[in-house]
Amino acid sequence: MVRMIIILVPLLEVLWFAWAWWRVRKFPGKAVWRGALSAFFVLMVSHFIWMMLHRRAHASVGAPPLTLGMAYIWHLLVLPLISFLILTAETGLAGFRGSRYVVRHLKQTTSELDSPYDDSPPLDNRPAAPALSRRQFLTMAAVATPPLFTIAAGIGGYRQTQGFMIRPMEFDVPGLPKELDGLTIAHLSDMHAGKFSDEKLLRRIVDATNDLRSDVVLVTGDLIDFSLNDLPGATDALRRIDAPAGLHMCEGNHDLFESREEFENGVRDSGLNILINQTENLRLRGRDVQIHGLRWGSEESSRGHRQEGGAGPNIEAIRPNIDPDAFSIMLAHHPHAFDFAADAGIPLVLSGHTHGGQFMLTDDIGAGPLMFKYWSGLYKKPNSRLVVSNGVGNWLPLRINAPAEILHLTLKSVQA
Repeated sequence: MVRMIIILVPLLEVLWFAWAWWRVRKFPGKAVWRGALSAFFVLMVSHFIWMMLHRRAHASVGAPPLTLGMAYIWHLLVLPLISFLILTAETGLAGFRGSRYVVRHLKQTTSELDSPYDDSPPLDNRPAAPALSRRQFLTMAAVATPPLFTIAAGIGGYRQTQGFMIRPMEFDVPGLPKELDGLTIAHLSDMHAGKFSDEKLLRRIVDATNDLRSDVVLVTGDLIDFSLNDLPGATDALRRIDAPAGLHMCEGNHDLFESREEFENGVRDSGLNILINQTENLRLRGRDVQIHGLRWGSEESSRGHRQEGGAGPNIEAIRPNIDPDAFSIMLAHHPHAFDFAADAGIPLVLSGHTHGGQFMLTDDIGAGPLMFKYWSGLYKKPNSRLVVSNGVGNWLPLRINAPAEILHLTLKSVQA
């Protein structure tokens, strides 16, 4: 995917700029248009180059979040979409012009055969053309809309990255002992410490989590966005979170982009409890509770590219740890682990990864259901429950009807 983006995006960028440069040649104020296009083009290209060099150099110094967000939105959303629309429109327009030329040529030929030759000049009683034709107006809109949308979305997205909501959820859980009725969990996911989740935002996340005064804090992966240089700040933030039963976490795909080994060792060295196909045994309110944490991906895949994060084999690796007399909670970054976990008899699964679908028109229409079986909120099976968090951080600084959130869960016993 990254290689394809590296190759395709610059090509599309140059083609779009050439198309826009050519289209404005007859615009009023052509020099102003071309100057604005050039400035936008240079800004986007320079940020793309920075993003590629930043990943290779593993640098921690970043571009301004506002313009960087615009670059992400432009290269990952707007540019591919507008390239497709332009290609479709230009192809259709070329076909229409070709067919119209053929029809006119046939009509002209027929007219010359049926009518006597008249060499008198034609009368032109047509009204004078307006200063700005409809075609020019539409072309102006086509050229201006993508950059203007990118800038507006970048500003709106930047504001979004600075906020999150507290989402309370109370639900029954099969097999929850009566002693654990009312147990509270602060569920954090997808903090993505780095480009769009800075130290200030991390402090606000910590303060908001501590204010919930939950019994236990559970974190379901993507602690960092990409660079391991952001790991110390992220682990420092998590260590400031208070909970009577502690904080427990699993890993996500973004955590492992640079190095699985360095990430896992770095978290452990910080003193945090990360579970990599491991189980933590707790005693809460006089009952045994097990927290299971799934590894992301398979043993042989350092980046975890396999579908569903390798959930099936990893749950099989944990299965021997499951105590049927204890209440089990599974932490799995990818929500599709739910099906495997329910088959293994796990009554509660917590996940993230989906960012609530990122772009949703309604609760059930949008990118979420197109990409995932489970994407946000509570899902139920007869013997198990799944909660998918929208995540509290961002890797792409734009959300639509999928707000960043901290989940505050209250578990209830199933009443007989």
